Amino acid sequence: MDSKLLKRLAFLSFVLVPFAACGDDDEQATTNGDTTDGGDDDDDDDDDDSDPTDASQTVTDTDPTATVTDTDPTVTVTDTDPTDPDSSSTDPTDATESSSTDPTDATESSSTDATGSSTTDTDTGSGDCTVWDITTNLIAFSGNVYRTQQADLLGDAMTNDLIQLSFYATDTGMFDLAPAPNDNFFTCDQCVLIAVDDFAGPFYFQSEGTIELDDDPTDGTFSGSFTGVRLIEVELDGDADTTTPVRDGGCIDIVDTDLTSMAPPPAPAGWTCDDAFYGSIDGCDCGCGVTDPDCFDETVESCGYCDNIGSCSESVEDCPGNIDPLDNAVCT
Repeated sequence: MDSKLLKRLAFLSFVLVPFAACGDDDEQATTNGDTTDGGDDDDDDDDDDSDPTDASQTVTDTDPTATVTDTDPTVTVTDTDPTDPDSSSTDPTDATESSSTDPTDATESSSTDATGSSTTDTDTGSGDCTVWDITTNLIAFSGNVYRTQQADLLGDAMTNDLIQLSFYATDTGMFDLAPAPNDNFFTCDQCVLIAVDDFAGPFYFQSEGTIELDDDPTDGTFSGSFTGVRLIEVELDGDADTTTPVRDGGCIDIVDTDLTSMAPPPAPAGWTCDDAFYGSIDGCDCGCGVTDPDCFDETVESCGYCDNIGSCSESVEDCPGNIDPLDNAVCT
């Protein structure tokens, strides 16, 4: 089996998992579990590790992260034994009290959905974001998946980066890309993914913004628009079906734009590899008799696949194989 087919199958494990689930509304929908903590029912009297009549008294805990606020605003009481449930309580009426899932990191929070999977919000996308201005039509890669690419947005200067839109609902209208189920690549109905260096990674997934769809995007053609779309760097786990933000990861802002799809260009005379590989935004195919539009340039450094069936380098595994260094359409 040639390397391109193997790589396609590996990525399709990402693409097809949410598609298979979209037919079942119960499995497709993600409902956040109730993580609201009503607090300990203990009375505030149980919190008193000191004399509450002494307004000047402050007791300092050995654990600086455990804070208990008394109903008497003149008294600051800090728990001396965080392991004693009777010495610590939460007053749900006190709006000044906060808690963190990680006492060493006040910026991290955690939530668990009804399916038992969890997502963690971390400091992501810090600093200035890379900007992607989509100026070309999206190529229909399959019935519900569309792609376009840009040369050297991030990563390897000789490998194109691509943006992929995939849809698992036939609905039209305006859709928020941030909330569930759109907050997870494996559950989203409207999905925006950027893959750096021909799916070598890293990956960026939607975190905010909206997409408007004018027509059903699952039938191989669509039009619409992006507004305020930002993607953040994530880790995708196809086994656990999770999309996890990378701490201090990068971010990409997409310039507000109209979106239009088109069919892939037809393979020209002289193309010797699978017609579906020509100009379909699936990586640079080399040795196929004609330079693939997916290639960054005509040199062998652009090649992503050299041993496709029909390639002049088919018998040599991987690149560069026998590909001509200056003309990646032919072999030496």
